[in-house]
Amino acid sequence: MTRMLALAAVLLCTLLASPHAAARDEPRTIVMLTDRGDASTPLRHAAPILRHLGLIPEPHDAAEPLPDLGARSDLRGVLIWLDDGAIGDAAGFTAWVTRLTQRGVPVVLMGRLPATADRFGLFLTLGLIYARDDRAYGFDLGIVDSAAGIAGYERRFEAPFPPTDIVRPLGAAEAVPVLVLQRRGDASDRTVPLVATARGAYAADGYALWRSADGRHTRWLVDPVDWFRLAFQIQALPVPDATTLNARRIFSLGIATAGADQHDIAVALAAGISAARTERPIRLLDGAATANGWAEPANRCGDSLRARLMGRDGVLKRLARGEAPHRVVPYAPVLLACPAEGESLLVAANAILDDAASRPLATANLSLAELEAGRSSARIEWVAPGLWRVTGRGALNTLRFDDADHLRVDWERSVGVMGAGRVNGALYVSLDPEATEIAVAVTNLPWTLPPFATLVESRWAVSGLVRDIETAEMSLQGYGTGDMVWSVEPHSDWELRFTPKGGRTLRYRAEVGAEGLLAFSLPALAAEGASLSFERQDFAEVGP
Repeated sequence: MTRMLALAAVLLCTLLASPHAAARDEPRTIVMLTDRGDASTPLRHAAPILRHLGLIPEPHDAAEPLPDLGARSDLRGVLIWLDDGAIGDAAGFTAWVTRLTQRGVPVVLMGRLPATADRFGLFLTLGLIYARDDRAYGFDLGIVDSAAGIAGYERRFEAPFPPTDIVRPLGAAEAVPVLVLQRRGDASDRTVPLVATARGAYAADGYALWRSADGRHTRWLVDPVDWFRLAFQIQALPVPDATTLNARRIFSLGIATAGADQHDIAVALAAGISAARTERPIRLLDGAATANGWAEPANRCGDSLRARLMGRDGVLKRLARGEAPHRVVPYAPVLLACPAEGESLLVAANAILDDAASRPLATANLSLAELEAGRSSARIEWVAPGLWRVTGRGALNTLRFDDADHLRVDWERSVGVMGAGRVNGALYVSLDPEATEIAVAVTNLPWTLPPFATLVESRWAVSGLVRDIETAEMSLQGYGTGDMVWSVEPHSDWELRFTPKGGRTLRYRAEVGAEGLLAFSLPALAAEGASLSFERQDFAEVGP
C-alpha cells in the first residue's frame, strides 16, 4: 500500500495543484426565452431534457427586456422557443442574437417565429437562408433526407406536413440537416424545417413536438436528447448523475403531473431486493417524463401504460406482477391517478416514500434527497482538454458521459475515481464517496490495461478505495447479496477477504479468464457495513 499512497500523493500534486489557475467552471447554463410562464412548452418539455444532459435551464420571459448576457461565462447556449411569438424588444432582437453568435454561443430557434421585423437577418445570423412562402405545405411534400436516430423518435414524419416557410442552410458543409422536404420531384423546391448549423439550430413549429388536435397529448418528433446535444454542440461533457450507484442504475426519478407541484409528488425510489409493496397499481400519469426515459401517455384514465425507463421495457410490469428480477433493475413506482385526483396522488406518493424509508428497498443505505442535492450543487471545473475537477458534489457519486462509445477513463490523470461502467452508449464514472479531491479525465486513445483493479459495477456502495498493482482495499455497505464486477489483468488469480462488521473474515479464491473480469457475489452480510480486500496471488515474489 506504500507505493499506492506515494502514487496518489504525486497525482494530487501534479494534477490538482498545478493546473488550478487554469481551471474554470464548465459553462452549463441554457437561457430559455419563453412566453407562457410555467405553462410554456419549453419549460414542460425541454427543461427536463436539458437537466438530463447536465445543463441548467434559466427561463426568461420574452415580454421582458432581453437579458444582458455579455459578461456571462456560464452560458452554454440560448433556447428561443415561443408558443405565441410575441417578444418585448422586437427592434433589438436580431442584434441581440447576432451578438450571441459572434461570441460563439449556440442559439436554438424553435416553435413560433419571433415577431421581429428583421426575420431575414435573424435567420442569416443562424447560418440559414429564409424565404417566406405563402403556400401551405401538404400532401405534395415528401422526405428526401432525414437524420437516422433523431427524426421520427416517438412519432413518424408523414404527410400532410405542418405549414412551413422555406429555410435552407447558408453553408452546406457547416450544417447537419435533420429533415429535408421536397415538393414533388422538384429538387429546387426544398426546405429544411429541422437543421443544426455551426451557430445553433432551427426547428420549425410542429416539427420537433407533435400535439394532438385537442392539445392533450404530445409526442417528440425528434429524439430530444440527441437534438439538444447536436443543437448545443455538446461533445464530452461530464454530467452529474443521481440515478446510479457505482456505475449501476438502481433507481429512476419519476415525475407525476396531476395538478399538484411536480417536486412535491416526485416519486424516486430504488431498485433491488423487493418489488413494490403498494396496494394500488403503479404507472406514470399522462404526459409524465423521467430523467432518463419516457412514458407514453395513456389515451384515457385507466388505460394500461407501457413505460420505457432506463432502456428496460417491461420492468414495471414484472414488478407489478411481483416477479423478483434476476439482477438489479430500475424500481420506479409511479402512481395510478387521474388528473382530478391530485390530493390522493400526493397522499399515496408520501405513503410510498414512507414505506421506502422504513425498509431497505434500496441496495444500499442511500439518501435520495442527498444525492439529488449533490447533483444540483456539484461544480464541474474544466482544467485541461478531457480533464475536469469536481467540487461541491455532496453525496453525489457518479458522473455520466453521453454518447461515449469512443471514450474511456484516463487513469493516469484521474484522481478519486474508483471505476467506470457502460450502459446504452453512456460512460458512468464512479467517484469515491470518501475522496476529498476529484479529477476526472477521459481520452479517446486506444484502451490500455489500468495499473490497478477498477470497479465496473457494484450492487453495494463502495468507498475508501485504496489500491495498487496487486492489492485493493475498500469499505462496503449494502442489502442483499453483494454482486460486484472489477476489471483486472486477464488470466490472474486473486484471494478475496470479506469481513462483515462484527463478524469473522471469509476468504475466497477467484480465477480470472481472458475477459479480465473479476466477478463475484458476496453473502448478504453488509447491512451494517463491511470491509473487503483482494490480493493477487500469481505474482512471483522478489526475494531480499
